Amino acid sequence: MTNPNNKNRETIINKSIGIKFNRLIVKSFAEFHFTPSGRKIPYVLCLCECGREVVLSLWDIRSGGQKTCGLDHPHYQDRTLPAFNRLYQRYKHVAEKEKKQEKIEDLK
Repeated sequence: MTNPNNKNRETIINKSIGIKFNRLIVKSFAEFHFTPSGRKIPYVLCLCECGREVVLSLWDIRSGGQKTCGLDHPHYQDRTLPAFNRLYQRYKHVAEKEKKQEKIEDLK
């Protein structure tokens, strides 16, 4: 016996494909994520107006909680802001560390 909620969930996912929510267009279903309490959250592949593809929670998109892919945030537009610099420095360090490891592996 199938759960009627599953059929309703599938209908909502299928009806959302191709629809534009704010700046995101839902392209296809990606996967289900499970919360610690056991709830299934559908994630979908979206195309943003800027051209970037992202996987986001369908419920966040439909409720208006997620309106863009995030690249229109002021931190990405003005790279002198402290928060962007802090993130950039963190990821710059990680990238440099990975390059060093690749060089070491190439030498072996």
